[in-house]
Amino acid sequence: MKSLLSNKLYLSILGLDLLSNLGDTLYYLALMNYVLLLPDTKYALALVSFSETFPILSGIFWGYLADKTSKKVNTIIATQVFRLLLYILVGRVMSFQPALGVVIVAAFVNLLAAMAGQYENGLYIPISLRLVSDQDREMATAFSSSLKSTFSILFNASGAILIGIMSYSQLAYINAATFAVCALLMTRLSPKLNALLNQKPITPDQKQKSFIKGFIGDFKSMVAIMVEIPIIRLCLVIVPCLNALLNGLSTILVLVMSADKGFIFFNSATTIASVSMVLTLGQILGNLLVTTVLKDLGIMKALHGSIYLLLMVYFSMFCHNIAALLISLFLIGITVGIVNPKMYAYLLNTLPEDKMALMSNSLTTYFMLGTFIFNFVLSGLVLILSAQLLVVFCLLLSLLLVGYTLFSSRKKD
Repeated sequence: MKSLLSNKLYLSILGLDLLSNLGDTLYYLALMNYVLLLPDTKYALALVSFSETFPILSGIFWGYLADKTSKKVNTIIATQVFRLLLYILVGRVMSFQPALGVVIVAAFVNLLAAMAGQYENGLYIPISLRLVSDQDREMATAFSSSLKSTFSILFNASGAILIGIMSYSQLAYINAATFAVCALLMTRLSPKLNALLNQKPITPDQKQKSFIKGFIGDFKSMVAIMVEIPIIRLCLVIVPCLNALLNGLSTILVLVMSADKGFIFFNSATTIASVSMVLTLGQILGNLLVTTVLKDLGIMKALHGSIYLLLMVYFSMFCHNIAALLISLFLIGITVGIVNPKMYAYLLNTLPEDKMALMSNSLTTYFMLGTFIFNFVLSGLVLILSAQLLVVFCLLLSLLLVGYTLFSSRKKD
């Protein structure tokens, strides 16, 4: 940890990331509250939801483009200036009377900004590989993740306060200002960052290909590499299912509370907030444990723990025991907080650097597919199944996931 805290360049980049997260959080809260002012809220919500979802699905292409971009530091600055201009535009548009047309512009800007963020994240990967040594990457990932989660709680709390005292237009300008500061500071850091990249240059494939042929070729080689790695191969099955069942929890929780008025923690609002809070706090604790007492814990053991605890989560809901639900969510948050930095560090140390952004974004997209599919199925099931039957359905899926995990472990042995 001392090596990280003494790494001023690493801390500077982390600080810029936190600053941009602050602006994004404020803008998202402002946009969602702005939507509530409209009479046709459902259409506006659909637009905002699309602007949040589509960039995840398009991340594969931005990852490929990031891998092929040569002047990474200068391009990062350009993406920050681009988002600065976008949010200045939104600030101007939001000064008009609330209307669906304003939301359309804001959602489109949100879409463009999110895709620019995907591109920028891919550009940062080779820089991060040079900022931190191989042995410190797991610790660095856990440290940054715990800070981001902690500050996310603070940003949401401060955002809720600022929305009450500032206009939506002013909040958009604040977001623009964060990107202005990031671009200026990044410009100051650019000589040092370019020097790091020049000391250990990236050696991409020298064959000249069209964008489509190059993308298809790199994607095929990426898939071939990943399926040959046992840990990644197992994660390709387990992680999408785990994400799906955890993300669907909030919807099912609301249904269970509506059917059982006693299944609450103080009140319904507190219960919903507590579920999100204990999961986040568990992840923060897991991130901290990775850097200390659990730094030698294997990825697979932690991942298996997540699967068994998922079964506990839905069994607690089946028994309508809110205390057991919150405890099991806190514990699963700890295992997720352990798995994520270990897995990310493993990928950075294992996969080829010239395809790193493509692989990272592809895995992120793939892992989210389970959530998209499950939410689609869930939206239909809520119309035909009772709350308790939905819990049983998810409990059976959790049992199948546990069975697959045990079978895969025995097969490996």
